[in-house]
Amino acid sequence: MTLENKNIRSSHLRRISATCVNLNLKKANRKINLIYDRYLVKADITANQFSILSYIDFFTPISINELAFHMLMERSTLSKNLDPLILKKLVKKEPGKDKRKKMILITKVGLTVLNESIRYWKLAQKEIYETFGKHEVRDLLRSLHKVSNE
Repeated sequence: MTLENKNIRSSHLRRISATCVNLNLKKANRKINLIYDRYLVKADITANQFSILSYIDFFTPISINELAFHMLMERSTLSKNLDPLILKKLVKKEPGKDKRKKMILITKVGLTVLNESIRYWKLAQKEIYETFGKHEVRDLLRSLHKVSNE
């Protein structure tokens, strides 16, 4: 590779790094997830599991397809993420009225863990607001809601 080609590629990479929405959202998501995970580990769940439990608690009972729709997730990805929650007995699968449809319900243990984890979630929220600034976080949330059509 010539020096000129290397400089062109380097310039291109800097432009992508500065302007690519997907890349920057993923980087920000990893950083934010680390903060939530650091707190939620005290309740023995991850940030992703907290989100799933919260949705299931709100909609319970809900089918996997409906939950995936609400969370904007692929059904197969959601199913893989549900497995540890089922193993920990935080949620359970039951047949729906239509026996072909599996319904997801939060268990008593799941409610206990969710209620306990809310305390840690609040601490993570506090750190995020203090680290990044109240107005910046509110602006970010407004933009994210707009993008996700909520």
